[in-house]
Amino acid sequence: MQEDKFKRILRVGESRCIDFKINCQALQRRNLGANAELAKDICAMANNGNVLSHIIIGVSDDGKSFCSVKNPGLTDDNLQDFTKRAITPPPRVKLLKRKYTNTNRRYKGKQLVIVKVGPQARQAFRLNRDFIDYKQKTCYRKNEVWLRRGATSDLATPEEIARLVSGDTPFKEESGIERTVFTRVPRKDQREAVLRDLSMIADNMGGRLVRQSNDQAPARLCLPFARGMVVLKVLTGMKFAHRFSIWRSVCNHWSYEHGVLIISLGGVAERTFPYGGRCEIHAKERWGWFTLLGTDDLEFTSPDIRLTLNFPVPENSSEGNLFILTIPNVKDTDQMSKRLRAMNDSILKEPVYSTVVQQTRKKTKGNLERWLQQGWLLDTGRREDHRPTRLNDNEVFNKRLYGDKVLVRERWQDLHTAARAVIQLSRK
Repeated sequence: MQEDKFKRILRVGESRCIDFKINCQALQRRNLGANAELAKDICAMANNGNVLSHIIIGVSDDGKSFCSVKNPGLTDDNLQDFTKRAITPPPRVKLLKRKYTNTNRRYKGKQLVIVKVGPQARQAFRLNRDFIDYKQKTCYRKNEVWLRRGATSDLATPEEIARLVSGDTPFKEESGIERTVFTRVPRKDQREAVLRDLSMIADNMGGRLVRQSNDQAPARLCLPFARGMVVLKVLTGMKFAHRFSIWRSVCNHWSYEHGVLIISLGGVAERTFPYGGRCEIHAKERWGWFTLLGTDDLEFTSPDIRLTLNFPVPENSSEGNLFILTIPNVKDTDQMSKRLRAMNDSILKEPVYSTVVQQTRKKTKGNLERWLQQGWLLDTGRREDHRPTRLNDNEVFNKRLYGDKVLVRERWQDLHTAARAVIQLSRK
């Protein structure tokens, strides 16, 4: 965890997704009480579902006092083994040790332990064993389901457990977002209403919506997916019915984010997608469609239509992917929230989707970093058997890498800014 993020967590304080512990003697033998407390808190945070949660050891409850953690049992191997035995189904957890030295803050040089929990598909995580020691006043029983209520862990009620088992959020009023019926909003205000509520939903899911300086430009949605933050370009519309209309929207607005999220207030026709031969994956899910394309397959020309990217794919790029997440018939805020969470759960549960998202994120990051360093190399159309005696300004010839092509180095300022933004957002 980078120090900037750690400072933001300290400013926010304890919450549903953040818990501070000044000391923790768990993961050691003969310390049933500490083990029970850790199991209870991990179980509660696992039931946050598709939200990344943190337990930070070495920080006081008020976030103002710090101490070095000296417990030798707090290792990632021990934690993985412990959660497999203590909680069912085993949640996704990761233990990190951090020491911030280049700072003048009070935590300078302190050895802190950070336990990351989730994100994971929504289900009912519960204790897998009894933790009972009456001398230590400890009594946690097998199959208890724990939840986070604000900054504390609490037992779930039968109604909340039923909601978790069905894949829903445990609390009826969890989002705290006033319901908006988008189809009743004046047409000119619908996009703004969708983005306003999407921003609040993203905050509840552990992500955020990033608006651009031009309010009419598409926003970017950052969400925790598959062990990393993924950046999506957000496109909205009343409906998508015309041939290739989704494909055209992606070509016009995509600027090398990891993927594109399309929210349609009406229906989405099958003919609006890239035709089947170009889609590596095109699957219908209960929340919408998951579509995977190679970036080289986006541009398309036929006798009656021509689709070209706003920024062509450079020659100095490795094979890349783009996934499109399409959510149709979004009538109101509640429906948008449920489908976004179902989409997140689907990607986390389905290994193919999870792998695609992770690989796309990695490939995109590599390409963006390469282009920022080398520039965007585009084909001029000229071919040379040997190195030309003279090259124009910004032209490049490298027979080993690019064959007989003469390339030109472009430095689009808009894409340059977008590339830096995607790399920065994916780290947070």
